Amino acid sequence: MTAIPAHDGVVATGAVGPRSAAWAWRDGGPQCPAAARAAVGGALARWGLSAAAADVMLMVSELVTNACVHGVPPIAVRVEVRPGPAGAELACEVTDTGPGMPAPAAAVPGAEHGRGLAVVAALAGVCGTSPGPVGKTVWFRLPIPAQGDGAGVAREGRAA
Repeated sequence: MTAIPAHDGVVATGAVGPRSAAWAWRDGGPQCPAAARAAVGGALARWGLSAAAADVMLMVSELVTNACVHGVPPIAVRVEVRPGPAGAELACEVTDTGPGMPAPAAAVPGAEHGRGLAVVAALAGVCGTSPGPVGKTVWFRLPIPAQGDGAGVAREGRAA
């Protein structure tokens, strides 16, 4: 990985290739979700998936926020276009080194927190959590239409 420019003071390392990208933030913090959104949005634009950017960046923001609030840095984000069960799919993983596993919680009406995993579950084709040797990875996958021109990612059978 190579050093990439800081976004709002958040220093990261990262690399963007033709079908995959990864970044790592040494420190969490309130600027980290915005930096992750900017990095992922840039990769999606490079891959011709800008139409999917709003949903993907929202999900990335939710997962990185959870990692910053409930996990332990460093925080890593990986996105990749790869073969899926019914054609290509966009895979995204957010990893932190904290010991706890995330679990959806019922959001209290009016509360500012408690909806992130539900948002990801509603938008993603499939999502989940995988324990690692240290920490965990929270991930989601979205199908990419086979006949598409790269302009969107399918959700519930519709182009985004």
